[in-house]
Amino acid sequence: MAMNDVFRIASSALAAQSQRLNTTASNLANAESAAGPDGRVYRAKQVVFRAEPLVGMFNIISDSRSYQTNFSLIHTTKTLMLKALTLGN
Repeated sequence: MAMNDVFRIASSALAAQSQRLNTTASNLANAESAAGPDGRVYRAKQVVFRAEPLVGMFNIISDSRSYQTNFSLIHTTKTLMLKALTLGN
């Protein structure tokens, strides 16, 4: 696997987790809402997320940890690549 693949895959995972985290936060924020901004009844954006505070908080914690793991992967890979470049000096 090329280093560019590592960055591409981890960046894609970061984007996916960020979107999932935002969707979960939106669902949790609107759990008690009678209507959305358009005046219609609010519905969760994805079926896997239920608008219950406890489930929403669990999803936010899980998504946040996944996001941080992928971010750390990018940072570590970048650091290793920079150190590899200085080996010959």
